[in-house]
Amino acid sequence: MPRILHASFCAAVLICALACGSGGNKSASPEPPDPANLVFPVEALQTSGEASKRINLVVLGDGYREQDQAKLTQDAQAWLTAFRNTAPYGNYAEYFNVKLIHVASNEDGADNGTAGLGVARDTALGASFQNANPPGLPPDYRLLVVDNARALAVAMANAPEFSKVLVLVNDAKYGGSGGLVPVFSANQESCRIALHEFGHSFGGLADEYSCGDTSPLPASIEAYPNITTAQALDQIKWNRWILPGTLLPTPEDGAHFNVLGLFQGGYYHDGGIYRPKHACRMRSLEDEFCEVCSEAIIRGVYSRIALIDAASPASPVALDPQASVTLSIAFPAPVPNTLAVNWSVDGVGVMGTGGTYVLQGSALTPGAHAVSARLCDGTRLVRGTPAECAHTWTVNVSAAAPLLPVATPASERHLMVLVIRDVTGLKVLDQKIIEAPCPVSEAGTWAFELQDIEGRVLFRQGLEDPSALRGEFRNAEEPRRIDGHHRQREGPVSFILRVPVIEASHLEVFEKSRKTGESWAHVGSVKLAEAMQP
Repeated sequence: MPRILHASFCAAVLICALACGSGGNKSASPEPPDPANLVFPVEALQTSGEASKRINLVVLGDGYREQDQAKLTQDAQAWLTAFRNTAPYGNYAEYFNVKLIHVASNEDGADNGTAGLGVARDTALGASFQNANPPGLPPDYRLLVVDNARALAVAMANAPEFSKVLVLVNDAKYGGSGGLVPVFSANQESCRIALHEFGHSFGGLADEYSCGDTSPLPASIEAYPNITTAQALDQIKWNRWILPGTLLPTPEDGAHFNVLGLFQGGYYHDGGIYRPKHACRMRSLEDEFCEVCSEAIIRGVYSRIALIDAASPASPVALDPQASVTLSIAFPAPVPNTLAVNWSVDGVGVMGTGGTYVLQGSALTPGAHAVSARLCDGTRLVRGTPAECAHTWTVNVSAAAPLLPVATPASERHLMVLVIRDVTGLKVLDQKIIEAPCPVSEAGTWAFELQDIEGRVLFRQGLEDPSALRGEFRNAEEPRRIDGHHRQREGPVSFILRVPVIEASHLEVFEKSRKTGESWAHVGSVKLAEAMQP
């Protein structure tokens, strides 16, 4: 025989399923709640991101007196631990924020709870074991509900960003219910009820257990991702999970307990409807979610948030052809991390480093370009179309400034400049004119390179402006580079620069900061010898 929900709880949840449209309240509030009595202390149990970019769960306590608030935190943490330890919720826990509202009650427990049948308790949200069931069924003593309207009013007053509200009741009796506001008691087994109910909330799942219901199935039955009346493989909505040769319908025997197929019984009916697997948490609280239900929950999570939290820098981006820009996206990651980022420039794939891509202006023609980062979850828990999200930047590359023509010096004279940089800045210690040839770069302009005391290249670039030599850092290991001999191995940074004698009056020096990466900082100017003057 297939395992089902605990017999008494099966009936309880059946009541909830039939009554959740009316809210499942203990009783309707005779008057709107007094706003002055709705504000309570709020504790953040888990903060993984901005509220606008996360699913925000709000837990309310009921039946916890002022002196019970520490126990409320402990009980809520126990539920959160169960949530994080249950797949697929735990895989995507970083997509949730969780807040606890410390609602204080005058008395502990719930009506008809551990204090005894017929014993009422004065609690803020009216928690009550209903001891009811549809006509013809025995009373159910585990159906635990609260005043939904008041619970939602408290949540709105203290955490208006909430996505889902659930109530934790300070009563050791096992029980709970679903519907608009899932409710569960502090009994350690009751937290399973909330996890089952979240399958409805985030996966749009139907109950898969049978309770002997013989009423007609609703016309909307095929909207649920985990039940169907279809028997032909091509009409079964989860057929991508069914292996070839699987018997349809699938026998309820030991050989098929772990098989994905078509098992009869679900949505409270014994026959005429089918579910994906023999055992699943939507059928029995003692089992894990099956693959089909896990996929539905993950898709439900993604349907409520954007995969990408933020993108930097803001678009459009202006880019100089001689510069570069670092593009990046930020996003929460599942555990294990099954996310991949695919980068493209004008539709052509390029290699990035995770959520970061360094775009070189020199690699693009002047004008507008589209750079895209597409984030995709390749989890094996989802089959078919994967969840993905993309961000696109418009990058406007400016036209390159034309190089000014530089005449070849009439002689082979060059200036040797010894420069030192210490705490006071840049200083010229020595400079003299020498007779020696100076190589020319491929572009037909003079190239200049500065090295620090460790031999690191500070900059090297063709001359663009005879009145100021500017450059970028680049490690150029080539025979034709201009000499840049380091003078000493200890002490302040120093270098010897050989430049051709041209009409230049000073040298501008820049360096790259390790902290800012691609940013350049101006560190000073060096006045050149009079021989360099016009």
